[in-house]
Amino acid sequence: MSDTTSNAYSSKTSLKSNAGATAAAVDMITTACGAGDDTYKTNILDWAADGENLKKLRDSIKAAAAEE
Repeated sequence: MSDTTSNAYSSKTSLKSNAGATAAAVDMITTACGAGDDTYKTNILDWAADGENLKKLRDSIKAAAAEE
């Protein structure tokens, strides 16, 4: 989790909301893009843009936060 966005989802309560879970999902994708070369960035961004993958990731984060 990056320091600049951690306040958006610093508690599991905020991860249960669309805004908090979306911020976490975007931060995960941004971090993954920063960890790889341009090929990996393209693949990650293509995955995020494909269909409802970003929404599914957000919903998975919300579900995991709700379980605790």
